[in-house]
Amino acid sequence: METQQVSHATISRVRVGSINHIRIAGVIDETFPLTSSSPDLGGFIIVDLGRVERISSFGVRRWCEFASKLPPGGSALYVVNAPPVMVDQLNMVEGFAGVSRVLSVLAPYTCRACGEDRLRLVDLQAEAPIIAEGRAPEHSCPVCAGKLDLAEPPSEFFDYVGRQQFGTVDPVVMRYLRATTPSAPNPLTSHLKIVQDDITYITLASELKGSLNVRRLASGLEGRVAFDFSHVTQVEPEAIPKLEQVLGTAAQGAGVVLCRVPPLVLSALTRFIQKPSVRIGSLWLPCACRNCGHEHHQRTLASEYLARLRANASPERECPICGGTARLPSIPQLVPLLSRSSLVEQPLDDFEALEPRALSQYLFGSAHLDTTVKVNSEDIGNSISATRLQILRRLGQGGMAEVFLARQVGVKGFEKFVVMKKILPQFAQSAEFVDMLFAEARAN
Repeated sequence: METQQVSHATISRVRVGSINHIRIAGVIDETFPLTSSSPDLGGFIIVDLGRVERISSFGVRRWCEFASKLPPGGSALYVVNAPPVMVDQLNMVEGFAGVSRVLSVLAPYTCRACGEDRLRLVDLQAEAPIIAEGRAPEHSCPVCAGKLDLAEPPSEFFDYVGRQQFGTVDPVVMRYLRATTPSAPNPLTSHLKIVQDDITYITLASELKGSLNVRRLASGLEGRVAFDFSHVTQVEPEAIPKLEQVLGTAAQGAGVVLCRVPPLVLSALTRFIQKPSVRIGSLWLPCACRNCGHEHHQRTLASEYLARLRANASPERECPICGGTARLPSIPQLVPLLSRSSLVEQPLDDFEALEPRALSQYLFGSAHLDTTVKVNSEDIGNSISATRLQILRRLGQGGMAEVFLARQVGVKGFEKFVVMKKILPQFAQSAEFVDMLFAEARAN
């Protein structure tokens, strides 16, 4: 992740495949650094505004310029978690949204019983029928469980929403948003594997069954191995001895760490006959933000969580939506297991750095490709670099070219996903346009 602070706005960027996720926090003013000509904002651009505190008059002008058109190489521009200060501008300023599509907002609610103001995340696509009726989505107070009321007339707060045309939101974008702020683990039908340097990173499928293939998962592992359980939602009883074999076999030739382990997998570990020679690195626990009410899962270091349990204190995390305080649940039943387990004492940054690659593999892997889109999937060979490219799907069209997702296979079978551009026929015969396309590619 690259973090850049300019004036009162903090810009954080994460690139996952063709997804360019930008988080903006603080104040948008005359020094707002993003523009429609920024050369490093290609692909599907998702702008997260959940932590924006204020926007000035000059900031409105800068934002309008940024959103007025797609940056070079941009396929689409989406806005998520727009707070009330940004929704106000959407409702009042002509052209404030520009070419963007607003997918979600943080709406101001109030509890009459508690006298507290709360933000609540509103998915504009899911709640479109209710908003069209001039009503606000229903939410309850996290303190008294009473009904929350929208602090403003729905017709005023959701005025822009009623005028917005969503069009088609790319499925990859929707999967990415569900995966990065999950209210429930994301379904994964098969195991995924990444090898980088001395690390093997294995993401386990959502359902662990009695047919779990020990050889496929554990044979020949060496160096450092991470098993990521964040997608797991079911562990069949018949799968528990197989999982014990997987971890035991893997530990014979490698240093094994369990990452993002949810409570149901921890429960399965208690039923092992023999304690495997593995370490538990991090847990994957559900938590809810008291400020915006969003429920999601977050990673926490297992050793830190155990220390908090022993001190009768609940660990707190920053909400990825609004920046508020999200509290992890206190599960004292985990103390015996964690106490007798070997725990990692410090975050494993090199393992966590592979999580975006695992996410990219989940999003753009062949199991998730749109098979309804017909493209030429024949391999494209390169005799100079001994690599091959396979076009997987069409992503869209922008400027002078069509954009495709492709798989590049290199020496010894190593592969990665790349974005390719094909110049449109009306520009292909012009040397000037071809040169412009190559210049843009070199700049990106």
